[in-house]
Amino acid sequence: MPRPSNPSALAAALRRLLAALSALSLAGLLVAALAGPWARPPWELPLARLSVLANLLHLWVPLGLLLGGLELWVRRRALAALHLAAALGLLAYFVSLAEPAPALAEPARAAGQAAAGAAGPGISLYSLNLGNSVAKWPRVAAQIEALDPDLVALQELNPTMAQGLLSAVGGRYPHRALYPLGVAGRGLLSKHPIRSAALVERSGERGILECELEIHGRPLRIHVVHLSLLAALDGLAEPTAQDLFQSARALLSAAGDQGVPGLLVGDFNSTETSAIYGRLLDLGLVDGYRLGGGGFGFSFPIGNRYPFLSSPPIVRIDHLFLTPGLSVSGARLAPDVGSDHLPLEARLLFVPAG
Repeated sequence: MPRPSNPSALAAALRRLLAALSALSLAGLLVAALAGPWARPPWELPLARLSVLANLLHLWVPLGLLLGGLELWVRRRALAALHLAAALGLLAYFVSLAEPAPALAEPARAAGQAAAGAAGPGISLYSLNLGNSVAKWPRVAAQIEALDPDLVALQELNPTMAQGLLSAVGGRYPHRALYPLGVAGRGLLSKHPIRSAALVERSGERGILECELEIHGRPLRIHVVHLSLLAALDGLAEPTAQDLFQSARALLSAAGDQGVPGLLVGDFNSTETSAIYGRLLDLGLVDGYRLGGGGFGFSFPIGNRYPFLSSPPIVRIDHLFLTPGLSVSGARLAPDVGSDHLPLEARLLFVPAG
């Protein structure tokens, strides 16, 4: 007959396992903080390839609460207090991200309302990663028809989607810049004249669609972005991230030197706790989605590509960043149209750059 297990030995083994998990979780939290939006020299590049921990930092909240509860149960009060304090602190931080920062939002909105009264209506923007062959054009076209945005920014645009959208809504958008290249595809449909457009490939991997438009008699620059998925893993070390920063600097330079405002919009494959997100804010861009009060903004993944991912989206990787001279009066996620991302909507306003 097998010998009965020793309950005390089993309990001791479980306590050791819990201690190891607690140590790993706290070490992971520290690395995530150092590799995330607070990344600074000298550790930002050495830790860049651990950026996935920073991108998923919000998932540490339930883990911290669970481990804190277990540590409390086995009467390791110091570790329990550390886990619970960190988890609750992070929870408060993420809840704060769901609301616009009052110091930033109120003056910008006030200026935006004044500018809107002087310059006419705002500019409605719609952005969607189509998932290459995942989304089908009839559903996307039906939503675009219903929302009727002024500008439609598309990522992962393939030839079938481009042809279908043009057949369905092309009459609404006489101005277009379409590069239907599949995963690397970009597109912009506009009701307003597009003065210039180019798919700029700096690193030779994924280009950025850089356009200049004329809207209500004023110039506006729009850069449509889709960073490589490796951006979520390699962070600042990823070549497309460096392309993104060059693009951001060009927009900020045009806004400051020429008075031409601009925006970055698309799929960044980076969350608001990533070093890439933090670097864009450090450069001087503003998170337009947060400014617009759109809530948590979890836009990915939707289970249309992978049915086993049919749970609600858990990360926010689709963003809108603004230079001085632009604000938003509102932002939100639109309903699912069959992609593995949710569409992003915003209403833009020209504002005084000062």
